[in-house]
Amino acid sequence: AKTEPPPTDTESGLLAYSTRGARHNGRLRTSFQDFRVQELIALKDVVQERAPGLVPLYEVTKAGVDTPHMAREIAALIRGEVNFAGLKDKNATVVQYVSARSTRADAPAELKGSRFEARRVGFSRPLNRGMLKGNRFRILVETSEDIGADVEACFEACRERRVANFFGYQRFGLRGGVNRKAGKAIVEKDFAQATGLILAEPREGEGEDAKEAR
Repeated sequence: AKTEPPPTDTESGLLAYSTRGARHNGRLRTSFQDFRVQELIALKDVVQERAPGLVPLYEVTKAGVDTPHMAREIAALIRGEVNFAGLKDKNATVVQYVSARSTRADAPAELKGSRFEARRVGFSRPLNRGMLKGNRFRILVETSEDIGADVEACFEACRERRVANFFGYQRFGLRGGVNRKAGKAIVEKDFAQATGLILAEPREGEGEDAKEAR
């Protein structure tokens, strides 16, 4: 039987599935360790000794903090602005790379912040977003159902590049549905509706003062 997407999917424009398996019930992200992300970047010409034109490069392991806040902490620790190749999840255990932006930055071998640790892997040119090759995920699904065959079907679809490139909940969020409605309006070039949704549409969980202001 054909599996129909739930309303939250259809509201976001997710109108079809890439595989034929049934939907399953399960739990995701019950802890930071259940969702792991390894950043894959193209590291070139990394050396172990400081040299002219090169800046310190760090491998950072973080959990419970988003990339911009982590970057600000590192910038304070090395006394210089930093670069990173991509934004990563807050609610996950993430390994990503950060470099100083200036050759004048400090270069301690290790750094420790409120929710991250970092080790210097060498010296290189400053990181930029073009160096990001992708991300490797390790996701734990807690379920009492037998999902093995359907998970393998998903992997096969990925290998054969049969997975639709949807922008889903990770980008739009689930609460209130305002972001996905505004995104749809922008794609349809209805900018007046998009602006009205962003400014005036109430959000789930907002207080009365916020609703009145909108």
